[in-house]
Amino acid sequence: MSLLRVALAPLSELHTETPLSFVLLDRQGHVEREGRGILAELAQEVKGRAVEMVLHPSDSLLAELEFPPLPVARLSAAVRCAVEPLILGGSQPMHIAHGPRTEEGKVAMGWVEREKLDGLFHLLARHRLKIRGLYAAPFFLPAGHTQWCACLWDGYMVMRHSIEAGWVHPLPEIALNQMGDPPAGTDLLWLGDAPIERPELAEPAHGAAVALRWTGTAPSWGLLGGDRVSPGDVRGWGKPLVCCAIALMVWVGGLNLHAGRLERQGKALQAQMTMRVQQAFPEIPIVLKPLQQARQQRDVRLAGGGQTAIAADFGRLVQATAEAMPFIAGSVKELTFEDSTLHLTLLQDTSKPPGDGDWQTLLAQVGLVVTDTPAGWRLQARTGESSTATPGEALDE
Repeated sequence: MSLLRVALAPLSELHTETPLSFVLLDRQGHVEREGRGILAELAQEVKGRAVEMVLHPSDSLLAELEFPPLPVARLSAAVRCAVEPLILGGSQPMHIAHGPRTEEGKVAMGWVEREKLDGLFHLLARHRLKIRGLYAAPFFLPAGHTQWCACLWDGYMVMRHSIEAGWVHPLPEIALNQMGDPPAGTDLLWLGDAPIERPELAEPAHGAAVALRWTGTAPSWGLLGGDRVSPGDVRGWGKPLVCCAIALMVWVGGLNLHAGRLERQGKALQAQMTMRVQQAFPEIPIVLKPLQQARQQRDVRLAGGGQTAIAADFGRLVQATAEAMPFIAGSVKELTFEDSTLHLTLLQDTSKPPGDGDWQTLLAQVGLVVTDTPAGWRLQARTGESSTATPGEALDE
């Protein structure tokens, strides 16, 4: 796959209009074209290419330390502990990454401020630039087992001495003195202008050789991890809203199933209570309020035989009401019998009675007077009469 490689400016100075150096590599890794452009122009250059970026040397904080053989998870923890003394202010605000442990026992590592890294990813997302790799400054330079590669970048000396490791130094002359000569059998390739103290290094850096600074093999590790924003994250709330809608539908469906189950259990319990009251008190002609009617019958039995006539009147009133007013079935909240008067308290959402008046005629035929009350109905025998017949018997007559 062809490749677009970009060298970033310092993250603290990077904005939409910052010109950045870039290069297009063909499928063989050869330089196809070099140039400079802002992020909007770079987005136009992508055209199906993979995109890799390197940080500016000022943001490329690197180190290489020796570690014993450790599992991957423990190696990451060990790297964090080892980096801690190298970071002013602690490692918490830093994103830390590291490479694999080499045969010599060394591990290359790098770190960058999370806040700056998040700002970079937000800026890239705004321009729909999705990158597959973000590396420290040395890792576009070519390097191998027998070659080191170095160059100057904005006054920094940038060195890559293996596929996985490199370093950055802000004072090139000091870095050259500390570096010394490469190991035996290893060549140093200097690209671009050389430091004044070592003019001989610039000899191979003429013509097409300078373009080699973009052609190095990317390392196996980079700084792309951590909390980042991809271009897809700024496209809207479509997917989160769809997920919320699906979750809401599942929740409502489950709630309806639970409510239906509770309703069936309630009806079964009501039917069971009605059956048990009818078995315990067969003298009750019809059961409207099982618990209340059972308590009333219990109180009548405990009071003795003097209450038998009252119980009989209550039973006839209840039976007459049930036969003449079937529309109140399931709507009775409270049933009270006092002074030969039956008080019905209905539920608040009870529907209105039929307007034809037939049910009132049936009650009148058995000698009952029905009165509408704010809470329901009041039924009692007409003065001088006794409710000795049911509506069915009155019709037969």
